[in-house]
Amino acid sequence: MKHLVARYRTSESGATALEFAFVLPVFLLLFFGILEYAIVLHLRGTIEEVTRETARQAITGRNPDPMNGETRQDNLTTMLTDAIGNVVYKPENVNISSTSWASYDLAGRTDSTPGTPAFGGANEIMRYTVQYQHEFLTPLPGFINGFESSLLIQSTAFAQNEDF
Repeated sequence: MKHLVARYRTSESGATALEFAFVLPVFLLLFFGILEYAIVLHLRGTIEEVTRETARQAITGRNPDPMNGETRQDNLTTMLTDAIGNVVYKPENVNISSTSWASYDLAGRTDSTPGTPAFGGANEIMRYTVQYQHEFLTPLPGFINGFESSLLIQSTAFAQNEDF
């Protein structure tokens, strides 16, 4: 019996499997953390770019097709939704809003009129806001983020409409 115990005590068979069992969870934690972070950065950059591009298109008055019954608001909302829909996993989690003010002096101030939720008219100041509630693919970021299972990604762009 002593000989059998001594033989297993000095044997190194199975050591690799044991080391792998210790290293694998750490590796997977690191891998999925990096993957989730990359997805969030990509979404954030894309949403910011789409918001800026929509503001740029909107200031020109971008004429819709009146024959199809399209309004300017429909046209811009469709543009935003199409561009964002290519990168988000749940388009129903996207919230698009726009607010207009008569001048920069009133835009965004908390002590003045809050603005009109619309796509505005000629020479009005516009704020376009796109919000996306990103639900994490893995529960890992939730543990780091105070047990939240999602993250709000938001982008805002201000622009002044041209004289259209």
